Parts: sequence; structure tokens; C-alpha cells
Amino acid sequence: MRPDGRMVGPVYRLSPFAPARPDRSPPDGPAVPMRPRKPRPRRKGDPHGPETLDRIRAYVEKTTLSYREIAARTGTSAATVSRRAKAGGWARPGAEPLEHFTEEGRRRLRRHALAERLMRQTERCVERLEQAPAPEPAEIRRALRLARAAASFDRVDRPRRKPRRRRLKAKVHPHRP
Repeated sequence: MRPDGRMVGPVYRLSPFAPARPDRSPPDGPAVPMRPRKPRPRRKGDPHGPETLDRIRAYVEKTTLSYREIAARTGTSAATVSRRAKAGGWARPGAEPLEHFTEEGRRRLRRHALAERLMRQTERCVERLEQAPAPEPAEIRRALRLARAAASFDRVDRPRRKPRRRRLKAKVHPHRP
């Protein structure tokens, strides 16, 4: 407490009679202007500024430098460069879009899509059969044929399992331990 009765520092309200906040009025005398603070250096875990990200993007999109070299020039890590490039969809110079599926992979996707459509048709047939008071045998055969076709399209991609060999159990003799 100052000689004039004003509080200094934080005041904790210990009773209902204590003031809720300290008196924050300036001390008597002229106001002293505060020095402007210097910006603190970037610490680990702080987000990168837009200038840094613009520089990283320019290096990624306009040079053939590796991510490590870009990281060394921009003061970031190679993981940050890679992560930002992937998230932003930044393309390297001269890079063509990658084809993610081989011809066989695309064929498998088409077969799987066809199997899905066949299964949807099968489900519609079964719903009609359930609602019909007397289902026709031709409609039942059609639903079964669609289900078999869908299963065969799905089965094409799966490798066959080798049949399990049965292990012979050792015979237990009652007289031997």
C-alpha cells in the first residue's frame, strides 16, 4: 500500500469488504510513455507468418530444390514444407499429376461398382418379392441370379485361400503320462 492509501499490485478479495479490483489510476505526476516492445523471436510451436509461407510456396512451385533445402533457406523444417505443400496442393515444376491407379486397379474399381449396382437391383427385387402377396417364381429366380452375379464380380479380385490342412492330434493313452 502506498502512503496515500492506494493499493499496489494484485489484490485478492478475501472478504466481502475488500475492494474487488486494485486502484489502477496512474501515480501522481506526469505520465511516462512506455517503450514499444520489440517483437519476440519466433519460438518452436508458433505458427509461421504469411511471409514465410509465401516464400515456401514460391520455392516449392518455382524451383526444383528438395524440401530440406527449402527448409534450410526459409528457417522451417522439411516436415513443415512437406505438410504445407501437400495441404495446399502445391505442384512442383514440371510435375505431372500422378496416376493413382494402374489399369488393373481401375478395372477392379469398375467391377466393384458393377457389383454394387447389381446388389442394389437385387435388394429392390427382394423388396418387391416381400411386398407381393404371391411372389412369382421368375422374379425369385431373377433375384437369385442378380445376387450370384454380384458375388462373382466381388470374388474375382480376391485371391483364393489355400485349404487348411488338418493337424493330427496326438493320441492320448490313459496309461502313459
